[in-house]
Amino acid sequence: MKVLTVSRSIRLLLTVTTCLVLASNKQAGAQLQQSSFLSAGDPAARKLVYAKNNDFHPGRYAGRIPCLRHLFTIELKDGTVYKVNTRIKISKQGAFLLFKQDGAYTSVLPKDTKQISIINNYRKMVGIPGLSDSAWLFQVSKGPLMTYSVVPEWNTIFISAVQKDTSLAPVQIDQSTILKMVSDHPKALQLAQKRRLMSAIMTYNKK
Repeated sequence: MKVLTVSRSIRLLLTVTTCLVLASNKQAGAQLQQSSFLSAGDPAARKLVYAKNNDFHPGRYAGRIPCLRHLFTIELKDGTVYKVNTRIKISKQGAFLLFKQDGAYTSVLPKDTKQISIINNYRKMVGIPGLSDSAWLFQVSKGPLMTYSVVPEWNTIFISAVQKDTSLAPVQIDQSTILKMVSDHPKALQLAQKRRLMSAIMTYNKK
C-alpha cells in the first residue's frame, strides 16, 4: 500500500513536472518565434508597420529606423569616390550621410550622388537616389513587384518604394499606385483596397 502511494505520488510529480516543462518550452518557443519574426522581417511584422504608415515616406520613419553602421562606397556625380564607415541618417527633410574627411565633417545628400553601396552578408547592396532625391533606395526583394528600402538591410521592415516596370524609376508606395499595379490579381487587389499594401505586394509576387 505504501509502495502504491509512493508510485502514485511519483507519477503525479512526473506529470506536473512534464506539464511545467512543456509550458516553459512553449513560452520560450513563442518568445523565440516572436523575436526571429520581428528581426527577420516576417510579413506579419511588416503589416504592423504599414498599417501605421499609409504614405510610406521616409520622413515618417525619422528617429525610428535602426540605421546600422556600414563601410559605404560613395560615388558622387562629379566622379569623386569616398569609402567611409558611417551610417545613414534620416530626418523629416530626408536622408543624408555625415562623415569626417581631412579633419572636417562632410555631409552628402542623395542628390549629390550617382549611387552608394555596401557589402551586407557577402552581397552588394546599391542605393540609388529616389523619391525626389529625399533618400537612397536599396532593393530588398525581387519579383513582379520589386520593393525598396531607405536603409541597406535585407530584412528591414521599413520599405518605401516599389517598382514594376524596370524601365521606370521606383515609386513611393501608396494606395493608388498599388491599386494600379495589382489590378490584374483579384486577391491582391482586394488587399490593396483595404489598404493592406504590403500584403497586396507580397500576394501579387506569389502569382
